Amino acid sequence: MVSFARPFARGTSLIGLAKLVLVVVIIVYASSITSSTNYQAEKATYLSVTNGLLVMDEGYSKISSTTSAAGTSCGNPINYGAGPGVANTPLAAGNILFDVEANTTSSSSPNTCYSITLYVSTSIANQTQYGPVYVATGSTVTPGQMIDCRFDVGIALPPSPYAFKVTVQ
Repeated sequence: MVSFARPFARGTSLIGLAKLVLVVVIIVYASSITSSTNYQAEKATYLSVTNGLLVMDEGYSKISSTTSAAGTSCGNPINYGAGPGVANTPLAAGNILFDVEANTTSSSSPNTCYSITLYVSTSIANQTQYGPVYVATGSTVTPGQMIDCRFDVGIALPPSPYAFKVTVQ
């Protein structure tokens, strides 16, 4: 008489061993492709605007080329005009740039110089100031004119969490 129980039992143990080997291979492979990523993000945005300008946060980017400061005082501001202007602190290639767009509105004051300042902080007690840069309206104001305000914040952003504040005076 031929017994089918014994070969079936041997096959089951081989299948179980093959499954175990397969699980070990999958675990080893999965651990080799798993990596962790650290993300850095802004904690908050605070834009303080007076005298009718509309200010919009354009975010952070890498500075591609070194640029001299522009709009360094009310005696030498960047003036609003038909085309977009750029006011900036000295920019060093490879550093991080924070960009703010300052636009005129129908309630912007004519013949006015504005100072735009960036503050980055990791706490209330630890706040770093960048700028200010200076922008100015002419004798007539056309709503929607834009000046790009750029601030060099150094080689790296502070550790998260951090916040930034932009003031216009």
